[in-house]
Amino acid sequence: MLTFHKLDAYQFSIQFLQLALEVIREVPRGHADDIDQLRRSAKSTARNIAEGTGRLSPADKVKHYAIARGEAVESACSLDVMRLEGTITEDRYNRGIALLERVIATVTGLMNRPE
Repeated sequence: MLTFHKLDAYQFSIQFLQLALEVIREVPRGHADDIDQLRRSAKSTARNIAEGTGRLSPADKVKHYAIARGEAVESACSLDVMRLEGTITEDRYNRGIALLERVIATVTGLMNRPE
């Protein structure tokens, strides 16, 4: 198991990515921009957490964790847009926001103590 696999932030981000992919499969045609944005930000969150873990200097770690945090916030905005458009169920919206809150909190913790 690689170091980043052990991080709660990474595990929460992967759980969110799984939920995002479920949402994406059910979005009706005509919303390609929403699908693309959510897919890219969800993947980028997990990727930047992993990349930050692999960096050697604390500054490099913080930079990638900060990007991951920003991408998680962007994903939350995408869920808000989809909720307004009626392309996501209330249950999936709530689950997604709860996971993103965990991602943001745990990534913020990593930023505060980049080891």
